[in-house]
Amino acid sequence: MTSCGVRPSGLPPGFCPATRCAARKASTHIILQSLKRATIIGETTGGGAHPVSGHRIEDHFMIGVPFARAINPITKTNWEGQGVEPDVKVPADEALDTAKKIALEAIRKK
Repeated sequence: MTSCGVRPSGLPPGFCPATRCAARKASTHIILQSLKRATIIGETTGGGAHPVSGHRIEDHFMIGVPFARAINPITKTNWEGQGVEPDVKVPADEALDTAKKIALEAIRKK
């Protein structure tokens, strides 16, 4: 599972990242998390924050060269190599069920 938007009646969205989560999704997770607009549930993302451009060196050899650096405007940090830590850490295959349970508990408290 890479990402599941769970947003029952007025609750902040919950996202369920997996270790193989793409950098674009991880940037969404970290921005919403740092703004306290979402609860991140699942695994730590893979840590790819820098966009890479492929360059062929030989017929059977290619190198990826980063050409930019993503910086979170709130935290002024980058998640390259470390990933985005979830608020609730569970295996990816349990993330959706965990998100549903958390949402139901929040609804019951209202």
